[in-house]
Amino acid sequence: MNKTRQNQMTFRCTDDEYARVKNKIKESGCKQQEYLLAAALNQKVVSINEIAEVMHEIKKQGVNLNQIAHRLNSGEAVSDQEILREIEEVKKVWQSLRSHLRTQL
Repeated sequence: MNKTRQNQMTFRCTDDEYARVKNKIKESGCKQQEYLLAAALNQKVVSINEIAEVMHEIKKQGVNLNQIAHRLNSGEAVSDQEILREIEEVKKVWQSLRSHLRTQL
């Protein structure tokens, strides 16, 4: 039993409503309880799919930064320009994510 959430709620819905809610939960990337509580309490539910492009860019930047770190750790030289270029790319991704989140709130 959940010690912080000891109350349980249930509700009935049609097959169509059930399928639509389940689909929205899946699209959000949230757990069912998280999604339903956020929706019921008028909190913004941000879908992971809405920021998929930004997440892809974040992963790419992570790979790039990891490659630079690996090269540095192995004693290989990395130019200042390469490091500055990667920092600028990370800034662009961060600004894109912040912009997207502002429009969602």
